[in-house]
Amino acid sequence: MKVLITGTVAVGKTQLLDQFEQLHIRRTVVLPNVAKQLIKHFSSENHLLAFQDAVFAEQIENEISAEKEHPKVILCHRGVLDVMAYAELYGHPLRQEWKAWTRSEYDQVIFLTEDEKSKDTPQKTFYSEVAKKIRNQIVNTGLPFQTLHYPSWCEDRRQRNLKINLLSLLF
Repeated sequence: MKVLITGTVAVGKTQLLDQFEQLHIRRTVVLPNVAKQLIKHFSSENHLLAFQDAVFAEQIENEISAEKEHPKVILCHRGVLDVMAYAELYGHPLRQEWKAWTRSEYDQVIFLTEDEKSKDTPQKTFYSEVAKKIRNQIVNTGLPFQTLHYPSWCEDRRQRNLKINLLSLLF
């Protein structure tokens, strides 16, 4: 089973997956956030499409490599849906290979988002726009997905509840 963990910017995906990885669940592989690893190589907005292409290539390489280990579960930290959402956000065309990969490769998508009571800021407005693009991409693929909301004001409870929800979806 390949599960894509995606969602709002700075929603806690990395913290959640780091904690999940520390559980050392047998035959479970947690893939890293490829975009975060590659961003330092793309400093200009003129290179945003090239950045999305690089993220796509690295993401599928990681996913294929993980599949060779024959795990029970592969947890993808972000994925090709995110590549498509960011490309769309910045007005770039969606490549056919991105669409083909997304529709065929994920068994489940978990979309993490803040609750609506979070404080309004310009940054949150941008994050909300990103979240809408990601959610639209999920819906357009027809993949099964689960949306998990959390109260942004409660870090410890949020992580515990997300972990419990994630575990119940997977096992």
